[in-house]
Formats: sequence, C-alpha cells, structure tokens
Amino acid sequence: MTTQIEHWLMYYGELLDQVYGDTMTDDAKDFTARLMLHNFGDRAGICPQESDWLGETVTLSVAGTDTFSGGYCAWKNSREQAGVALSVRALAHRNVQSYPTEFHCYEALYNTMANGDIASFVADLNDFYKAVKTTHGELEIVDPRCLLGLALRSVAENNGKIVVARPDSGIAIEQVLWLCRLAKQYGLFTETVINGKTWYSGTTLKFIEGDGMTWPEMREINAALMAEGFLPWAWGLYGVGGGLRNDIKRDNGSFKFALCAISFLNIGVVKFSDTVGKATLPGPFKLLRDAMALATGRTIVRFDEDGEDARQIYYDGTQEDFFGDVMFEDNIDCKARIKEQLAIMPKRLVNDIPASEAVLNKRLELLAIHAPEKIGTFFKNE
Repeated sequence: MTTQIEHWLMYYGELLDQVYGDTMTDDAKDFTARLMLHNFGDRAGICPQESDWLGETVTLSVAGTDTFSGGYCAWKNSREQAGVALSVRALAHRNVQSYPTEFHCYEALYNTMANGDIASFVADLNDFYKAVKTTHGELEIVDPRCLLGLALRSVAENNGKIVVARPDSGIAIEQVLWLCRLAKQYGLFTETVINGKTWYSGTTLKFIEGDGMTWPEMREINAALMAEGFLPWAWGLYGVGGGLRNDIKRDNGSFKFALCAISFLNIGVVKFSDTVGKATLPGPFKLLRDAMALATGRTIVRFDEDGEDARQIYYDGTQEDFFGDVMFEDNIDCKARIKEQLAIMPKRLVNDIPASEAVLNKRLELLAIHAPEKIGTFFKNE
C-alpha cells in the first residue's frame, strides 16, 4: 500500500515539474502532492484492527483520512505530533437524507463553518448536477442554497469558506470537468501565467472525487483537467477507500515466496509454469541495491557473485531479539526511511528480468534439462 501511494506521489511530482519546473522547491512539491489523496477506507475494512493498521499505514504517505482509528494510531506512534492525520467537515448520504431537502442540509453545514473553513458536500443523493447548480425563473437566478449558490455567497461575504462538491456516483471525469467549467463560468477562479502558460485555479467551489477511484482513472482525470488549463491540485483531490485495501496483491509488489534452492549444496531449482510470469529463478541469490546494480538493471545475482545483499534477516529462529530495531521504529523514523529508500530506487528497471547472466544461464541450463520445448517461450524477450 505504501509503495503504491509513494509512486502516486512521484507521479504528482512529475506533474508539478511540468508546470513549475525549478520555480517550485522540492519541499513545496512534496507538500502539494501529499494533499491530493484522502483515505476513505474505514468502511472497506473487515474488522477494527484492519482499520487501525491500514489506516495508520496510509498516514506514512498522506495525512488526509476519514479512518479515525488509524489517524489516532498514527498520532500516538508519531510522538503525538500534530498534523499527521487531517480531515474536514463532511456530509454522508444519511446526513442529507435526514433533512426536508438536500438544500436544507447544505445550508445547515455551511452555516456551521467558520470563516476560511473547508467542507465536503456529498451531492448525488438525487441529482448531482442539480445539487451543484439549480436556477429559478427566466433569468436563471442561482438558488442560494445549492452548492454553486453557497460558493457565490462565500465570495459575496468574503468569508473564505470553500464548498467542496463530492460526486459519489456517475461518470467521474465528466462530473469533475463540468464542475470546474461551471466554477470558471461564474468567476470562481484565479488566473496565473506560469512559465508562459495560462493556468486556472479554483477558489470557493472545488471537488473531491472518491467513487471507486483507481490510479489509472485519477491520472486520466488529471490529464483532462490539465488539457483545459485547470491545475488539478488547485481544484480538488481524490478519495480512495476499498481500492487501497482490496486491490493489493503480490503482483503489485512484484514479489512472491518460492523455493529457489535445495540442500546445503545450494542446488538451484526453477518452476517453469505455463504462465511465464509465474516462472521462478534459480538460487540462492542476493538482491542488490547499489548504484551500479540499479544503473545496469542487474539487481538479482547468485549468492557467490559480487555485491552486498540488501535483504536483512529479521528473524531466523536463533535471535532472542525478534525482528531487531525495525520493531522499535515510530512513524517519524519510518517516514524518513521510506524517503531514503525510494530516493535510490529506479522508476523502472531497464529489463523485465533484472538478473545477472549467471542466474539466467543457470535457468537456461535447467530449462534445457526439464522443459527444452519452452526455451523459445521463456527467453524470446530477454
């Protein structure tokens, strides 16, 4: 989970680089990127302990969370440091349903906001588009209680209140673009020229899109926004819930546990599955993370080849101190370690199987013995 979110933050850093170049500091880019994801995952959990653990894990990368128990754990495990978990006032459907109309609920929440506050208004109880914009009469006067009307009220009263519309069903990319265009139409934006290009930022009407979001879909929405001059980070953010919990599998982490050698003679063994991606490499081997290995893309070598193994043994049945120092890390130390380790990792290795010639040749030798008919399949892309 942390790896996926950190790669999302790297992607956002690239977007910020495209717009600002070297006019924005690395710290500012990092801060902005970390605002763009919010954890909606509490209801996706199967038990309270899962919400505690996974909710806390998300805060290693982003502070926005509606998983209260995870946020509390993060705070306790971060030396009770302020700001490790954050959220805003937000409506759920059940809140809106308890009022005579959704506009009565929206107005009630708006009136509880202090000047400068941000609040999230779920807007799809009946009709998302009408919840955001309802007009009356031939002159199409905007209803002051719809979300657009409340955002215009913020401008009229100069109170700094920000209305965040949350479409919770429908076609996300269409709804987000429509909202930003609407805000621009009614003057709820600022215009800035950055490195010769004009960009638009939202003011009192923004979005949070959290309906089944996936990494590719969020990228698609960002690309559509930027194509029309909307800076994504200046208009809204994304909420991710079950996707952070339920879609994680071994393929996301590119790892598996499998037998690679037998006996003290270190006899390498390989599994030649009919699905190429399930095949294994002969071992035992070392995992390298030095600069040369990363540059060449050869990060898996035999145990007797040069290079320092980056893996650490936390428990092998002999230690009295289980798992070593890693068990005593607090979240602040863990965040620092994540940054340090990601900084030396490549975005993508230059080859699909980052193994040394010795490892690949050993696999070819075993393949020739056990399944010679598969040689063309297993080595055609290497």
